[in-house]
Amino acid sequence: MQIRPLTPADAPAYRALMLQAYAHEGAAFTSTVEERAAAPMSWWEHRACDPQGMSLAFGAFDDDGTLAGSVAIEFEKRAKSRHKALLVGMYVAPSLRGRGAGRALLQVVLAHAREREGLRVVQLTVTEGNDAAVQLYRAAGFEVFGAEPMAICSEGRLHTKLHMQLVIVPGEAADVPLSRALAGTWELLSRIDVDAAGRRRPEPSLGEDPVALIVYDRGGRFAAQFMKRDRSAVADGPAGSANNSRAQGGYDAYFGRYTVDDARGTVTQTLDGALSAENVGLVLTRQMQVEGDRLVIRLDTTAADGAAVQRTLTWKRVA
Repeated sequence: MQIRPLTPADAPAYRALMLQAYAHEGAAFTSTVEERAAAPMSWWEHRACDPQGMSLAFGAFDDDGTLAGSVAIEFEKRAKSRHKALLVGMYVAPSLRGRGAGRALLQVVLAHAREREGLRVVQLTVTEGNDAAVQLYRAAGFEVFGAEPMAICSEGRLHTKLHMQLVIVPGEAADVPLSRALAGTWELLSRIDVDAAGRRRPEPSLGEDPVALIVYDRGGRFAAQFMKRDRSAVADGPAGSANNSRAQGGYDAYFGRYTVDDARGTVTQTLDGALSAENVGLVLTRQMQVEGDRLVIRLDTTAADGAAVQRTLTWKRVA
């Protein structure tokens, strides 16, 4: 599962997902499927990513890259209400439910909200009786501040809407999900292999402190470069090393696509190109954690003699 901001290019998929939501979860939304189906594609493009920054949608993509969940936030233009934002269009398709997509979407959109200067409160409405949604919002810090009886009429039934809000405290630390915190350029500080007994097992092809950069963009692309500091005497990495790419001549490089599973704290990378031909197409999953300006990547692999080791790579953000 990958969580990322939507772009105007995502508008057709976003429209299709939300029309599905309006059709199958009618009581959860104020708009009807007919009303939203009649909206031009430009309306969906602006909802997904308003050029003036007044609205932005985030999407949850399944393992096949299909948009299967979304949430949007709308900001106020008027001077007296610029401190408020409205959370709208929260929906997760059945195919992605039970995987933490709703929680991950909330984490991302609220992290974005906390970055907006002057914002003090995020509000939303939820249909009374939708207990799963109410619990999700409460877990994120929202509280009910009112109820609107007979707020909507869906299929001949009147429904009450609960009004909820989350107060944003200036300077409050945001619980930034991995999918949002990962984007950037990272410089390697250390690359340490440890065996089951806790002994360090320096890997000879690149060493414990290679010169390295890894870049993750916000569109799901990445690239990595590693170089051994002293290349006067180098050994190629072992062919077929478990869960890893192979260095040659004291150098390793690869690029491709990545997806983030915020619920598990993992990043799955697909290598579209690599220095070693046998690594092209390799799919590698890593445990990752971002704390401040540090990125820690952990993986299980094998040493040159085939012994199992855990590798920990510590990086510092440089951009």
